[in-house]
Amino acid sequence: FVNRPLIMQAPQGRFTNRPYKGTSMSNMPSLRSPRLLLSLVILLVAASAYRLWPRHPEHAQTEIQGPTMGTTYTVKAVHAEGAISTAQLRETCEKILAMIDTSMSTYRDDSELMRFNAMKADQSFAASVPLFAVLDASEKISQRTDGYFDVTVGPLVNAWGFGRNKGEARPTAESIALLLQNTGYQKIKLDPVQRTVSKTSDQVVIDLSAIAPGYAADLILDAVLALGATGVMVDVGGEFRVTGNRADGKPWTLGIEQPDAEGRVVAKVITVHNKALATSGDYRNFRTDAEGRIAHGIDPHTGSPSDNHVASVTVIADTAMEADALATAFMVAPLEKSWAWAVDQHIAVLLMLRKSDGTFEVKISPAFQKCLL
Repeated sequence: FVNRPLIMQAPQGRFTNRPYKGTSMSNMPSLRSPRLLLSLVILLVAASAYRLWPRHPEHAQTEIQGPTMGTTYTVKAVHAEGAISTAQLRETCEKILAMIDTSMSTYRDDSELMRFNAMKADQSFAASVPLFAVLDASEKISQRTDGYFDVTVGPLVNAWGFGRNKGEARPTAESIALLLQNTGYQKIKLDPVQRTVSKTSDQVVIDLSAIAPGYAADLILDAVLALGATGVMVDVGGEFRVTGNRADGKPWTLGIEQPDAEGRVVAKVITVHNKALATSGDYRNFRTDAEGRIAHGIDPHTGSPSDNHVASVTVIADTAMEADALATAFMVAPLEKSWAWAVDQHIAVLLMLRKSDGTFEVKISPAFQKCLL
């Protein structure tokens, strides 16, 4: 059924101003015939109703993708036909991504964040609204996760061979101890009244790579909705945020990868309604040396790669920024501790645990289970 009136069909499938084929004018029905007059009235009323009947505009889907922050992004916007152009969508999204890069990148020395990192401890830094918002959210998530999400862990990540200034050899116990002296989210001080940031030591630096992509996804979704989209899917480096439905009216579906460094195999497909989803794993970003495998997830409390048998974490949250940061915390925290967060804080999380035989055990929190219904 569709929201259109029934249109009567004329004989032989076509209504014309010509006489019926093979019929003379003398054999045509008289216009005085009550039956013919009634048919004409019905057709005229139906035609008028068809023109005036309210019809929903056809939905179109515009999609763009490109490089950003050392990874890639994809945006899909569902909208009325002709409402949003590809050029308009790209300009809107790339303006936001450029702003995030200028503000929060650790790969460009002129970024706002790197200027803060170069400051002395006795100085106060006037942060932009976006940077302060991400730092404020980082502090709150650090408190929720007992410091297992920590934006000051960057020097330790570098020491283990990841990040911008990669080390080659494994760090010694002494070097780790020295780096830990300048690690800890408590060493960053925020003043929400003045919107300023300071630090307790000259050597304290911030790395927002585990939360900035999610923040970018959130900003893009809001901006695309403002353009007139009714459904949006944003993916910035694997941090997703969705709202509304696809062009076919169905909800967005997202795949969760099997932890496999060799290929991309989908382990589970889930339907997501107006939420964000982030996945973090140890199966893409790792390196090996003579002593074995080194994963990039560094425990901020020990200064060493985590050994909690977590191969992959998927978190569903209200914002991509929250999901992004929480997925990082779950990757490095001890399993019993992180599972307590999931239950007590009602966090929607799916954990894939690596077993000794090479298979995986899946743990799904009660909040995540509700998302599957």
